[in-house]
Amino acid sequence: MTEAAIEIRPISEDVVEDRLALCWGHVDGWRDRDVVDESRAWLENVNRAFSPTTFIAYRAGDPVGMIEFAPTPIVDRFGLVPCRAAPERACWSAESVPDAASENAIFVACLWVEKASQGEGVGRALLGHLLESEVVRDYDGIYTVVSDRDAEFVDPDEGIWWPTGPREFFESFGFEAVDDHEDAPCSTLYRAIEE
Repeated sequence: MTEAAIEIRPISEDVVEDRLALCWGHVDGWRDRDVVDESRAWLENVNRAFSPTTFIAYRAGDPVGMIEFAPTPIVDRFGLVPCRAAPERACWSAESVPDAASENAIFVACLWVEKASQGEGVGRALLGHLLESEVVRDYDGIYTVVSDRDAEFVDPDEGIWWPTGPREFFESFGFEAVDDHEDAPCSTLYRAIEE
C-alpha cells in the first residue's frame, strides 16, 4: 500500500479548527477548554497582522501536522499562542535571539506531527516548506527552541509545551546553536535565510 502524498496548506479561517485539533484533539472535551478559545482568538488576531502564521500538513484530507511561526515583532506584540505559552516553564526569551536577527527574524514556535504520522516525513516536509516559502524571504533568519531528544516536555492534560522538537532534526536543516539554556534541557537554534 502506498502512503498518500503530503499536502501543505497555509492556515485560513476554513482550517483553524484543524490546527486546534492537532494540539488538543487528544483531550476529552477539548473544544470546551478556555485555552482553545484563547488560542482561536490569538490565531484570528495574529493572522490579521501577519499571515500565514501556520502551515498545516494533510494526508488523504486529514490534518497530520503543522508548523507555526511569526516574525519577532509579532511575537513581541501578541505573545505566543496561549496553548504554547507557559512562561514558568519556557526556555525561550528575547535574550536568546542573535542580536543581528532579533528584529528581522522568524520565530518557529511549534512543529507538531501527530503520533501516527511521526517518522513518515511530515516534519521534514513542513520545515522544508517553510524554508522555501515566500513567507521567510524578507527576513534574515529563523530561530527556534529545541530539546534533547529524550527531554520530557509533554503534559497530556495541559498540552504540549516547549520546545519545538529534537535538536538534531533542526540541525539537519542547517540550524546552529546560539544559546544552550543552563536552567532547562533545551537550546535556541538559528539559521540564516539564504538568498
